[in-house]
Amino acid sequence: MNAAASVDRLLRTAVVLAIVGLSCLLIFLLSGFAAWSVGLGIFLGVPLLMVALVLYVLVVIRDLRRRGAL
Repeated sequence: MNAAASVDRLLRTAVVLAIVGLSCLLIFLLSGFAAWSVGLGIFLGVPLLMVALVLYVLVVIRDLRRRGAL
């Protein structure tokens, strides 16, 4: 697998995780901060967003290294 394909795959994964995490948080917000939605919105949505952020940073670092900027 070449470097561009791994960057694309990581970026796609980061985007999907961010969308799922934001959807979980949206359910939490739209439900009016109900007790059942805390587990879904906070305990699932926020970690997914954090993983997406870390993956995105890794993608940026890999791409900059591939282009010779780092």
